[in-house]
Amino acid sequence: MVFTKIYVAPVILGIWFPLTFTTTYIVAVCTHHVRPILPYISDTGTWAPESCIFGIMLTFGGFLTTIIVYVRYRQVRDILEKFDFTPRTQKVNEWTAYLGCIAAFGCIIVADFQVTNVFSVHLIGAFLCFGLANVYQIIQVIFSFKLYPKLGSRKVNIFRAVCVSLCAVSFSVCSVTGLISLSYFSGDDITKWKRQDGGYDFHVASAACEYLMSFFVIIFFVTFTGEFRSIQFEEPQMTTS
Repeated sequence: MVFTKIYVAPVILGIWFPLTFTTTYIVAVCTHHVRPILPYISDTGTWAPESCIFGIMLTFGGFLTTIIVYVRYRQVRDILEKFDFTPRTQKVNEWTAYLGCIAAFGCIIVADFQVTNVFSVHLIGAFLCFGLANVYQIIQVIFSFKLYPKLGSRKVNIFRAVCVSLCAVSFSVCSVTGLISLSYFSGDDITKWKRQDGGYDFHVASAACEYLMSFFVIIFFVTFTGEFRSIQFEEPQMTTS
């Protein structure tokens, strides 16, 4: 059996993550677990029942991202082999796939270690998810330009480069303002950040950048859709001894 519709994976991802964030946000606001004005994405998945939804949906998103990272790795590898690129380039592609998979695993950590339960582990997961994802994207942009015109289009490559640049800026601002806001926080519940709790403006700026960062990461993966249309997967062979 030959599979020819792997290109739907980035499309599903582009729908799944926004659906996850929207669903948990609505439930969290309706149950009064977060304030409606720019809570962190993680805050909307901290308390039950939205934490259950957040966990299972974000975990699925992490696995879907891993599949896309692997398919992209195989696609780039095949082209590098076909056109005799250097072994060093092949190795970079391989390590880039590892980075992408670790970033996807970071997404699963964020899903399953809520911010109010194991804060340090949650932060590590967020750093892996967004930080390594940005590194992965940067290297993929370099590959995109290196492989053009054998693969992809110049317009898509430029669009990816813009997304990656904006994602890097959003990640930096989100991290800095987030740390500053935490240093000023003096409230009782970090998931219901009020102006009188201290560092509120920095908190809002950090949360806004987190949403922007997530948006650019999602859009980046969606751009693989066109290039995945040329891919065919055959059912793996099985032998019994």
